[in-house]
Order: sequence, then structure tokens, then C-alpha cells
Amino acid sequence: MSFDELARFPRGAEWIARAPRLAAECADRWSLELGEPYAYANVSLVFPAGDVVLKVSFPHWESEHEAAALRHWDGDGAIRLVDYDAERNALLLERCVPGTSLLELPEEEGFR
Repeated sequence: MSFDELARFPRGAEWIARAPRLAAECADRWSLELGEPYAYANVSLVFPAGDVVLKVSFPHWESEHEAAALRHWDGDGAIRLVDYDAERNALLLERCVPGTSLLELPEEEGFR
């Protein structure tokens, strides 16, 4: 869903207007220097920040348990959660650096 579509959701336009401030507050909290936001994020703003990524999401059912799930997996098959700000619905995540594509691995290795 794009920000244009999100703007039509209840509280969507309000969140879009607040999102840059929320990101700035998180950058202050975690002492981050944010890069340009990634263009492909849908209902969130996602910024590279050195070895981590800041993701500030619109609060909705799909993001409701994201932090708990990432904390549970703890980097095993998913990005590692570094920290979480529930008030701002913001995740501080380890930054994924592309490596070997799963398409290059034998199928059984891609499912580990």
C-alpha cells in the first residue's frame, strides 16, 4: 500500500504528517545519523543509519506483533531486532548486507 492509499485510511494522513517527526525523535533517542529513506517502504518510513536501519511503521494489524516476532527469532532466518520503541511503533534493526542470493543455493540449504 502506498502513502497515497494510506492517506485515505482512518488516521493515515495524520500519521503521514507525523512520521518524519517520529523518525527524528527515534534518531535522537538512539543517536542515529539517518540516511535518505528507502523508496520502496509502503506503510512505513525506513532509513539506513550506519550498521542499523530505523523502521517507523503506521500502527496497524500487520505490524502489531512484528517486534515480538523478530525478538523471538533473534536473527535466525530473519533480521535481528536491536531495539523497539512501542510508543512510536519504531524498530531498530540490524542492517542487512546483501550476500549470496538464495537462488544461488541448493534448495535444501535455502530452507535452513
